[in-house]
Amino acid sequence: MHEERIMSQTLGRISSILLTHRHDDHSACAAVLAARSHAPVFAMDPKFASDSKRILHDQQELKFDELGLRVIATPGHTSDSVMFMATGDDELALFTGDTILGEGSSIITFPDGDVGAYLRSLDTIESIVRAQSKQVPLLPGHGNAHDDSLLLITKYRAHRLERLAEIRMAIAQGATDAESIVDMVYQSVNAALRPAALMATEAQLAYLNEHA
Repeated sequence: MHEERIMSQTLGRISSILLTHRHDDHSACAAVLAARSHAPVFAMDPKFASDSKRILHDQQELKFDELGLRVIATPGHTSDSVMFMATGDDELALFTGDTILGEGSSIITFPDGDVGAYLRSLDTIESIVRAQSKQVPLLPGHGNAHDDSLLLITKYRAHRLERLAEIRMAIAQGATDAESIVDMVYQSVNAALRPAALMATEAQLAYLNEHA
């Protein structure tokens, strides 16, 4: 099991557990790991935090020995999504959770996720990266790390805006709901991924309705 591999890799020496967001593939074994390692769980969502002192807040500074972490609220993928800017030994890195992935694009989960919040979060990330005097690697929750962070952020924003434009065009061509939009915009999507495409489309429709 996943927690067994983590315990093996860390030899059980876990001082704290930090969640980037509530989705099961990131949070499901947190409580088990906490019980086995006696480590507290830090999370934006109070449901997952060990106690009130471990509820994360935007711009909060955390310190673990020589490692410093700054909490950056990045809602969009989910309402409780956060990133962690890590500093130590003159190095920087940004743990991005599912806001920016190792490959592909992040899904905006509806109704918890929000396209407008996601676009603003990309702006926040870009501003933070540009403010640094050195390159900031992006370390996603899935997939490979990225060194060219500004280029990737630009690609993520362009993809989201392009998808919104495609949905506007589908509506102009007669699509009336998420199902018909998916039929037009996501024509090559695998059947197994159709529910995710529908969820993303609902989130984008909500954004377009708000900005009509």
